Amino acid sequence: MTVFAGIIDQTGQQIPTATQSATIAAFKASCQQKISFEQTNENCLLLSFHIHETSDNTIKLNPDSVTIVAGDPIFRRSLGEVSQDIAKLNAAAEQPELIELLAQAKGVFAGIKYDKNSCQISLFTDKSGIRPVYYYQLGNLFIFSSLLSFFENLSFVPLEVEFDNLCEQLGFSYIFGNKTPYKKLKRLDSGECLHTTSDGLTIDKYWDWLKLPIKSNITENDVQEAYQSFDQAIKIRLESDHESIAFLSGGLDSRAICSQVKKHVSNLHTFNFSTQRSQDNEFAKLYAEADHLTHHEKQFDTLSFPNWGQLIADAIKDQHEKLHLSTNRNVVWSGDGGSVAMGHVYVYPDVMDALKRGDRKWAIERYFEKRKVLLPLRYFKKRFADKTVGLLEQSLNSQLTAHADEPCSSMYHYLMNNTVQRHLTAHFETICQHQIEYLLPFVDSDFLEKIYAIPHSEMIHHKFYMRWFKHFPQSSRLTPWQTYPEHEECPLPSPTGLSYQWDNVAQPLKTNKTDFDFYLEVKKSPVFKRFFNPVQVGIAMQLHRFGLKDFSYMVNMLKQINQFKETTNS
Repeated sequence: MTVFAGIIDQTGQQIPTATQSATIAAFKASCQQKISFEQTNENCLLLSFHIHETSDNTIKLNPDSVTIVAGDPIFRRSLGEVSQDIAKLNAAAEQPELIELLAQAKGVFAGIKYDKNSCQISLFTDKSGIRPVYYYQLGNLFIFSSLLSFFENLSFVPLEVEFDNLCEQLGFSYIFGNKTPYKKLKRLDSGECLHTTSDGLTIDKYWDWLKLPIKSNITENDVQEAYQSFDQAIKIRLESDHESIAFLSGGLDSRAICSQVKKHVSNLHTFNFSTQRSQDNEFAKLYAEADHLTHHEKQFDTLSFPNWGQLIADAIKDQHEKLHLSTNRNVVWSGDGGSVAMGHVYVYPDVMDALKRGDRKWAIERYFEKRKVLLPLRYFKKRFADKTVGLLEQSLNSQLTAHADEPCSSMYHYLMNNTVQRHLTAHFETICQHQIEYLLPFVDSDFLEKIYAIPHSEMIHHKFYMRWFKHFPQSSRLTPWQTYPEHEECPLPSPTGLSYQWDNVAQPLKTNKTDFDFYLEVKKSPVFKRFFNPVQVGIAMQLHRFGLKDFSYMVNMLKQINQFKETTNS
């Protein structure tokens, strides 16, 4: 697993020594003070850190070019080394050849290719934009990295939080499209390849999900093909037929993965992290027993927005002696993306109907109501609160691009292009700490092509998912699984007395000194001081501290604010 960064002078000039030193220092500060690869060529400085492996197979060099990739493109069609694919990317002589290769890729990746002859670079990400890569233009200098923290540590790059983007983060828990929290700092969007030139930047959209045809109806053959495509997505990611490691919750996504992986390996270690006597915990345990998995679990009093990569990294270390010596402890199967891609979670029938009849305003209002999308207006300073009128509505409306043959597809496309990719941002940002790489078959591009072709009326509420799931090994359907509210229910009886994660159970009020101490730290930050009303937030946090009123949502807001590290005064 690799992270990378670099800087290039687009006019071909040598980068000043002080700038190079600051770039190296920022990269080290972001990845455990280590660098695996460093190269200076004419006008370009390239850096990467490759975690754990003695030989770096995600960097390829030849006399004309250097290519560094984070993740695995997977345009090979049979089992093989990631290095084979990186070598092909590096050998691509012209931009059209590189674009053609990227369009064949089915994996999750981001990368950079430096052409020594033109002294320019190409920067790219996968078809769904899941593997992040960021860039910043500073005069003639073009700066890039797979880590956001690299820019936050870079002494000569001023970072200022963009208020509109902050509102998107607070309202939706992520920021749309190619934006980041900071002005001028961008993120490549899905299926994009950026090229530097002496005159500026060009971006090729090498993949567009909305250009794929949608079937008018489906047959059982379509269901079978989707199953076979998913199985192929599993097989091509297998490192060994002996042993693998996977998350296992009480839901369907991780179960679908575990069921298929178990077909191809002798032993599958599964890990569950949940609260005691919950459906998540008990259903995972029951399925693991039915399918003869080597199951491990860790229970918590509460489980709110954890770093899942760090959780499983620590758990794997605890089970070190139970794992085979040859098992890769840094690669874990994950069901991320399944509920949105396959289950159409957050795609509501009445919202779809409104989009179909062209009533976007009502569709957006209804979506906000269902998802509880709102901003803490009373806690902003007044001049900023006034700027929020219609802001989130406009943001979402800008993302609702529909397929030509199906107007209501815009909501699904928005969710796939934002929710799925941004959900994993924190995982990739902290990969140097937990050192866990996810295997993500639900976002395999070949598999997603099959799914995008299914009419949304067939997908909604896990309808297609349940037809698809019948093709899985019988052992996967012998025990109950957790389902989403209003979606197709599990046909098996559930044990009584188990908590359900979507139940709104009122919690007894309690004192929250830890939350209040956290607030005292966050209120010192430039972002808080610039945008928020200290009196209103202070009153809310005092009530929360003494258990007089629950302001947990305020604590979550403060956690999001605390992510932003401004490096300039506004």
